[in-house]
Amino acid sequence: MKWEKVDRDGLLERLASDLKKAAASQPIEEISASQPKDNISSSFSMDKRQTAERCDESTEQDESDAKTDESTVASNESFSIGEGVIQEIVGTIQSSEVQLNLSDHWLYIIDSGGQPAYQELLPLFVRTASLNIITLNLSKPLDEKLDFQYRIGGKIFSCGLNLKYSNREFFLSAVSSGAILKPIDVPHALETPSHPMNFVLGTHYDLIKEDVHLLRKINDELRSLLDPGMKDFVVLDGEFMIFPINTLVPEDEGRMKAGQDLCQSISNCGGTSLKINVPIRWFAFELWLQKIAEGNSRSFLIIDEAISAGARLKMSEDDTKHALKYLHNVTIILYYPDILPQLVFVDPKPILEVLSRLLALSYVQRKALHLIAKPVPLQKDLNRLHDFGLFKEELLMNHFKSLFSPPHFEPSHLLKLLIHLHIITKREKGDYFFPCALQSYTKPPEPQTETKALLIVWLKKLEEDDIRILRLPVPQGMFPLLITHLLNHKEDSCIVGFPPLDDPKYRYCNDQKHMCYKYCDALSLWINIQEMRYTLHIINRYSHIEVYFVGSVQKAKENCPYICELVMKAVSDSADAINVEHNHFAAFSCPNDKSCYCVVINDKEFKTKCMLCTCLTNISDDSYWCWFDCISKAVLTSDSQCLEEPQEELNITDLDEILTHLKKGHYPSSNWKELGLKLGLYDNTLSTIESNYSKVEDRLRECLAKWLQRADGVDAKGGATWTTLINALEQCDSGKPTAEPISE
Repeated sequence: MKWEKVDRDGLLERLASDLKKAAASQPIEEISASQPKDNISSSFSMDKRQTAERCDESTEQDESDAKTDESTVASNESFSIGEGVIQEIVGTIQSSEVQLNLSDHWLYIIDSGGQPAYQELLPLFVRTASLNIITLNLSKPLDEKLDFQYRIGGKIFSCGLNLKYSNREFFLSAVSSGAILKPIDVPHALETPSHPMNFVLGTHYDLIKEDVHLLRKINDELRSLLDPGMKDFVVLDGEFMIFPINTLVPEDEGRMKAGQDLCQSISNCGGTSLKINVPIRWFAFELWLQKIAEGNSRSFLIIDEAISAGARLKMSEDDTKHALKYLHNVTIILYYPDILPQLVFVDPKPILEVLSRLLALSYVQRKALHLIAKPVPLQKDLNRLHDFGLFKEELLMNHFKSLFSPPHFEPSHLLKLLIHLHIITKREKGDYFFPCALQSYTKPPEPQTETKALLIVWLKKLEEDDIRILRLPVPQGMFPLLITHLLNHKEDSCIVGFPPLDDPKYRYCNDQKHMCYKYCDALSLWINIQEMRYTLHIINRYSHIEVYFVGSVQKAKENCPYICELVMKAVSDSADAINVEHNHFAAFSCPNDKSCYCVVINDKEFKTKCMLCTCLTNISDDSYWCWFDCISKAVLTSDSQCLEEPQEELNITDLDEILTHLKKGHYPSSNWKELGLKLGLYDNTLSTIESNYSKVEDRLRECLAKWLQRADGVDAKGGATWTTLINALEQCDSGKPTAEPISE
């Protein structure tokens, strides 16, 4: 059992060989008489495995070499294949009606690196993995804070930041984030895993003298961290969840055997295979894109090159773009037709290379900067990036020039994409804010405000019939996305922005009036509501996110409900971007137990539920419930009290009744997209529906199904109820006649 690194020639030879055998098994008359088939597909299993954590970047270079040898063992076969094979494959595809069955497992392996900033950014570029490999250094204590380092030009440099993660925290963060990821959802899937699994790889076993008792102790400590329900998300071998390896095994002392054992263990992980049907020509198309990119010495193509490659495989322009969208979902190819329609990234290297170096400018010691940027930026530009997270386009143009390929791939293209992904946000002054470039906080004091902090917590119900609720840490990638989503909120009545970053008095100080956080995990924002300015402090405590409002309780009662709705929507949008479930809830810190959350279960009736303590908790005053003022949300009675009972939520079983009402009310199916937007669905969801369904009736049905499943921002619009449907119809010119009979 071994893994072979599948290169272009090897895969083409295998495809050609199998296709020749398939074609040869058919009578010549049948082959010549058969019509070209566009839907010839290959059913294959593909494990999308992602190295999700590398918890110690001080690893020797030899470990990296060993890892490469272990995971991509070179094939003993010698491949030689001519250019004519592609046309030969195409010809055979056009004439063969045989559906191939490739039993091998094809893997895409992505090493995320161990840098904390990368952990926050990677979910935006990597689709949900079926198996995350969590790498722990067995020679390091579980609770030792890690010394994060950059390896540049063969030299190691300390980041020198107040970084917080230990091996224990990395482990919990990885497993917990995977527990709330949405299931892999790609078209043409035959089998998909119910949830991602985690494989724990323990390196440096040789440094603890292969001490089985110590290994068992570490293993038992990790197991004790997991709630019983969470153990289903970690690969277990009996009682062991750690697969130990000796990192520096010499070539002549079993290195190949160690690599094969590791491959065998990972391949035995059940329930991690994704089986999909794809056209065989898409295999050749992906490989041809790689060849063109290699020939041009770059990792991206312009769209005309991709279309030309598709034409050689008898694919139309539309077919080619459809294939690119699909490969974007299941491989490392990146294609953003709505943002950068002229570019196809064969791999994410051009994007991640710039981001990595931009982060390194803020992290590493000055003596290493000449290895990162040429020439080294001015100190004032380095300070702006490190202290305020700000940079200008000129920084990329002048110091990372070699990473771009004008005119096809320029800094302006990258900035446009990063803004679209909410990695950065553009300020009015023409510079860009990159929250991940800021330093980490040490121990930020709790702001002194008259209102209690609103907490955003992540919870997971372990089983449908189980009352136990699991508390989860903040998902990786959530906090910087939350900040950029808030900063991109622009309405005439509400504008979110920064305090004046270049004003010295807004550096952090003990004066509560001027307190200002500027860290990658704690930030202060100004929010202008109806021309009145307020301050929000938003802090990532890693177990939860805290939101503070600076102002009197009376001002909070007037504005906090709107702020709460704004923040919760930004969290929902961020969750969609990193593909996690909407498992976030509003809560307060329990007055009886600081380690306990009082989760808001009904803001209309002022009800909370404590997660840990059993004693009765009294949360009744305005300093808490100012975040949920009924006046801003509900229908008022004559005495200005909220008496309306919460409406019963609709679900997918109500779809037929809803469609019947719309049909009786003569609602035009062609206006389905407008209705979807009013109901809270996002434009990208509606565009997907539009591309998957040709009939407007089917699009309307699928649109309503997504609404009933509470996708996107449905909850922010009031949820899936008859009232929200009526309100949405009334906001559509063509829906008003339909809304009236439903309301009756």
